[in-house]
Amino acid sequence: MGAARAFPAGTATRADASPFRGRHRRLTRGERRRPLPTTTKVLARPPIAEEAAGDGDDDARLARELEAMVESTRAAGAGARMHVVAFSGGVDSSLVAHVVHRAFGAGDDDDDDDDDDLSGASPRCVAAIGVSPSLPQSQLQIARDVAAHIGIPLWELPTNEGDIPEYVANDGESCAHCKNTLYSTLRAVAAAATDSTAAPSDAVPPAAQHVVLYNGTNADDLKDPSRLGILAAAHHRVESPACRLDKTRVRRLARAAGLPNWNLAAAPCLRSRLAPGVRATSGQLEAVEAAEAAVRVALNVGPTENMRVRVMSRAGDVALATLELDASRVEEVAVGGDAFDVVSAELGKRGMWLSDVRAFESGSVAKRSVADGDDDDDDDGAFAWSSLFLRFAPSVASFEAPGPLERWDAEQCEIAMAGGEVFVVSFGTTWCGPCHVLEPELETLARFAWEFDDSIAVAKLDAEASPAEAALAERLGVDAYPTTVWMRGGREAHRVEGALPAAALAQLTASLLMDGEVAEVARVTRPEMFAPTPLEPF
Repeated sequence: MGAARAFPAGTATRADASPFRGRHRRLTRGERRRPLPTTTKVLARPPIAEEAAGDGDDDARLARELEAMVESTRAAGAGARMHVVAFSGGVDSSLVAHVVHRAFGAGDDDDDDDDDDLSGASPRCVAAIGVSPSLPQSQLQIARDVAAHIGIPLWELPTNEGDIPEYVANDGESCAHCKNTLYSTLRAVAAAATDSTAAPSDAVPPAAQHVVLYNGTNADDLKDPSRLGILAAAHHRVESPACRLDKTRVRRLARAAGLPNWNLAAAPCLRSRLAPGVRATSGQLEAVEAAEAAVRVALNVGPTENMRVRVMSRAGDVALATLELDASRVEEVAVGGDAFDVVSAELGKRGMWLSDVRAFESGSVAKRSVADGDDDDDDDGAFAWSSLFLRFAPSVASFEAPGPLERWDAEQCEIAMAGGEVFVVSFGTTWCGPCHVLEPELETLARFAWEFDDSIAVAKLDAEASPAEAALAERLGVDAYPTTVWMRGGREAHRVEGALPAAALAQLTASLLMDGEVAEVARVTRPEMFAPTPLEPF
């Protein structure tokens, strides 16, 4: 996204210019406990996904949906000099690579038939894979093959997450450190590539000289609290064209796109095989890779079947391992059977002792760790991400008051502005990864505001839900997502582009919108929300 156009603080929203004049009045404290009516809309990105064309997914419908994804991605990345897909060779990032390549890989519209430019020194669109001990060599080869099939250049870039002590410690935050290293590397290399081939000039506006990163985050990933790499994606403003698609939909579209890996089993990094507390050293990762390769051969595990060798703990030179297979194959490796003995022998050669065979579950050791850390408060999980959003932010306590995060349309926002209400509204889109990461932080802010000053509304607004929302965002100068705006008395008090943790949002709200006495009560009552926290977004 380009930089937002200026909308100076203090700019008035004139009530007499609003089509809703005469239909509003300022709400008094207490009346906010009855939220503004909300409108639930089926959002249109890509629009074809919501068509009711029968129960089946015929080829024509999937083709139209793919085309809609291409057009949406082209609009989202318009003006960028380079487009880089964080690529793993898995089906999610492969679908995104296909879409981004179709949107930008052929160069300018008047040169659509000439793909030779992609093989030059400065391609406009590339896939990039981080190479480290956590990447199986077999997966690297798949990535090469799929990239070649798509026709997108592949950068193989060494990454150094193994030099980060917190990553090696594997205490629950390794994914965030790994992805932060990956995105930092991709952006730095891409920026260097563009700088070395085309110097900025007056003919190219600064907003058009940036690099856009993309990843394969899907809708199922956004529901998984163990995927802390999503926070790193928010930090680096990575676009997620597939974030509205569940895994099944991704596979259907990948098949329609002709991708050869549409039905291959997922192959996440080797570090994901290690239970929290098992150090992610290069030697341990190499042992897991070798063990899985041996088990695949011994049990004839096909490329579409799931299999994991998980290291649950270590005692000296011996690792306690669990084998996971698709449920239909678990009985084949029953304890005491020939297959169990064969697998045990193969693992033993790699310093592992096989303790259990169970049904495959994606991310099982991470999910068990999250579950084991929960206490009796069901709300704590909703705020676990806040403590990891920024390294210096403490855990945010749960709030007893309901404090709903409201969903507004353009009319509701117009009414609130014209009525001089006090509110915080965050403009976002359904395809924006950082917007999804910001949502739980806004929910925490809503609870905070409800507890101490229930005249303050906290709302989200989808800037692309309809032409009315798009027109409102344009009028307010919002052209980067997410953009959060603090309004008081019909005037903008402040705005921030990008995602902030809940503590930073609360501190801004207290200083900008709350009376001094109320803010001081909040500070004393909820000190965790006022710990030193930079008020700048990632």
